[in-house]
Amino acid sequence: MSESIIEHFIQDYQSGFSFYLKLASYAETRCRKALEESGIPAVITSRAKNPERLLVKLRQRNTEKNYQSTDEISHDLADLIGVRLALYFPDQEKQIEGIMHRAFHIKDLKRHDKTLVAVENKAFQTDALQTSIVQTEGPYTARFHGYRATHFRVKVRSEEFGESPDPRFEQTMIEVQVASLLMHAWSEVNHDLAYKTLNGQLSKDELRMLDGINGLVLTGEVLLGQLKASVEARIATQKRHFSNHFELGSFIQQYAPYQPLRPGSTYRMGSLSDLLYVTRHLGIDNPEALGERLECWSAKSANLKKYPVVQSILDFIFAEYDRRTPPTMERPFLQAELNDNFQSGSPTPEQGLTVYRHILAHTFDGDLLLPTGGDGSMVCFPESYQWLSDAYFLVADVQFDFSSDEQLKEFEQRTKELWDWLATSSNARVRVAFGVARAKAGNQGICLDEAVQVE
Repeated sequence: MSESIIEHFIQDYQSGFSFYLKLASYAETRCRKALEESGIPAVITSRAKNPERLLVKLRQRNTEKNYQSTDEISHDLADLIGVRLALYFPDQEKQIEGIMHRAFHIKDLKRHDKTLVAVENKAFQTDALQTSIVQTEGPYTARFHGYRATHFRVKVRSEEFGESPDPRFEQTMIEVQVASLLMHAWSEVNHDLAYKTLNGQLSKDELRMLDGINGLVLTGEVLLGQLKASVEARIATQKRHFSNHFELGSFIQQYAPYQPLRPGSTYRMGSLSDLLYVTRHLGIDNPEALGERLECWSAKSANLKKYPVVQSILDFIFAEYDRRTPPTMERPFLQAELNDNFQSGSPTPEQGLTVYRHILAHTFDGDLLLPTGGDGSMVCFPESYQWLSDAYFLVADVQFDFSSDEQLKEFEQRTKELWDWLATSSNARVRVAFGVARAKAGNQGICLDEAVQVE
């Protein structure tokens, strides 16, 4: 009976294997984006469980479980889809829980700390989830802690798949394993030798060597922590530009260090790619120039409690530039040189609207104004936004022509209303989205020459 149930489950799994591969790829991409935005370097991989290996596993587990239905098998398996986050720096593991909460629905969390426990003629590999027995030639007492990691069992957020998503997306469990890159490598060797060996029991010498390698891994993790501190010190004193958002993230955390999760804690780094983009556009993407601003920003203790951190920093930077030059429609960019060129060109109404349209399109085209882009709250847009959106005016790469002077004046009025709403908003997310858009439009050369070409 159980064997036929297992075979039926495997047949169903194979027929839907493309779905599992798709979901695994989505989960990997979601994790990759989340870690990159938080400045956490890692090797990220995913897989859907191989059907042949799954069949072997189910037959082994069936001796204990005695499956009576395919539903029992489904509930018993949490790792049909797996994602592995192999972190460069072990001390960043404590930040992952908050990131997982934002990226997925967490259904379970297990902190693994396996240790070999010696008994006569056997060595038990134990952790919070299971107990496995490895036959040995004699008692062996491990000196090191063995496998240490955090496993998350999560489900995706169905709302990210639009209307009428495949119900399997939110029903299927995904296991996300988080450990250091060194620990994952040791775990692979240990698991394949201790659990998948087909050539008899492990010898005492083999267990001793695995234990010794684990000790080297733990030592390596300590050295990686020291390496991270050394890298941060070097970045803080270098003269050159930040080469990537990982360097930028390391520099930021010297001013806004990660705060361990606690009741009510909402620590979040935010989009480092946006910050890197803006600082490069403004020519302040180096420790000296950005450090001066971060000193002023962090001097106000309230800023250190505003999350996401990057949003708070960008809002501070944009406020500095807006004090010098308010973001009027006469001076729509962040850089003074671009604004001077815009004004000296005496733009026609059509040319001006082309520039404004690109800036507005960038403002509403990203994630910053979505609930996932800030504090989770919704932003209520003014009526002018809906009017311009319905007219397809907020799509930068669509050519737009005005059929009459009356239509042109109507669009000018609606654009001014939306621009004024953005420029005077009391919402930090709105101000930051508007500032990033002004940087993007300026960086992409959306000035009078391009406006003439578009129109």
